[in-house]
Amino acid sequence: MRSTRSRTTRCANGAIARFLKSLREELKDADDDRAKQLSSALAALVSNDENSPINRLVRETHQARQAVLSAVNPDAPMGIMKATLTTLLADHAKSQTRARTPGPRSSSCSQPRWMMG
Repeated sequence: MRSTRSRTTRCANGAIARFLKSLREELKDADDDRAKQLSSALAALVSNDENSPINRLVRETHQARQAVLSAVNPDAPMGIMKATLTTLLADHAKSQTRARTPGPRSSSCSQPRWMMG
């Protein structure tokens, strides 16, 4: 009976050993994969590389922002300058018109003398 029991124990131990060995290998592979993932994630954060994912994200975000702003207000940068210049030129034109136009005349000077009869 002892030999049957020890053979069963050895088979069970062999199966457990294979399971544990397999589990150890899977955990080691998972750790290697985790290390690769971490390395990849850190490489993505390198800002010195122009083609790194973080720089690409920043660049594409900036381009998208500019696209949205131009879609909402196509002449936004120039529109502000245009409005300011238009206002300044209109004010200047008004002041020039006032400077050229003589003020109201007194009643005695409203007509030339030869017309006063």
